[in-house]
Amino acid sequence: MNPSPEWPRDADAVVDWIRAVALTPGGEVVAAGLERIRVTAALLGNDLESLVIDATDTAVDLRFADHAPVPAPTTEPVVVHSSSGVARSIRVTAQPMRISDIPLLIDVRLSDAPITWLVYASPTLPGIERSRHDLQVAEDGTGMRGSVDLSIRTADITPLIRSVLEPGLASAGMRLRRLDLDVRQDGADGIRLRARGAARWKLLSASAHATARVGISSDGVLTLRDLRVGSGNPVMAFGLFFARRHLRDATGKTFDLNAEEAGLRGVRIHGVQVTAGADVRLRARLGRASS
Repeated sequence: MNPSPEWPRDADAVVDWIRAVALTPGGEVVAAGLERIRVTAALLGNDLESLVIDATDTAVDLRFADHAPVPAPTTEPVVVHSSSGVARSIRVTAQPMRISDIPLLIDVRLSDAPITWLVYASPTLPGIERSRHDLQVAEDGTGMRGSVDLSIRTADITPLIRSVLEPGLASAGMRLRRLDLDVRQDGADGIRLRARGAARWKLLSASAHATARVGISSDGVLTLRDLRVGSGNPVMAFGLFFARRHLRDATGKTFDLNAEEAGLRGVRIHGVQVTAGADVRLRARLGRASS
């Protein structure tokens, strides 16, 4: 039976939707342990008086899916009903949570956000009827304000990446022999990355190294600079020689955290600061910047 077109019906329905839809990772990623995240909500009419998603002390294991993900719909879902409200207080917190046994600190707060409750003609996620429902920040985000604060120990980044990559590589018959990633502050508006890695597939072994600078502007634009790659392995170095044009094209590329493809859905990010020392920490404000 399809879920009721009444949306939102009550706070329990909102919590069920958060668990079934909002906390479902993309098709490329498999996550175990998300069911342990605590979700509470309070509803007054169409206004979300409070929503707390608390992942403190939750242990989550991430890996890439072994199979190809189900293709995303190529057309926009058909909206059959919509209603407006205000999210008075939303908080996503983890002090900390553990991803593959690596501690990650999260504190995201949002208040007075205009929201839209949507009901679609059919589910947007295969096999999940609750995905007929949706909750979005209204396009303009007028009056919304908030903050985001994320941090991870710099020494934990390499083991976290290994824990995610290794199961997928193993299923393809590959073994990651070495992976070292160094992240350092590079000026007030950037970080420098240095990476070295080596992998083995059957009797073949390859290694490579890379450096790059990522600039981060206060309005959330990331720019890749000074990208260099190389290898002491003759076969790998030969392949990188032919990839030089693509690497040159990648240098200078930007990614805007406020662009539609970033998926923030109406939430504007500004006042972005990224620092790298003992911890890598991202802090930013949410809502429209003061003019």
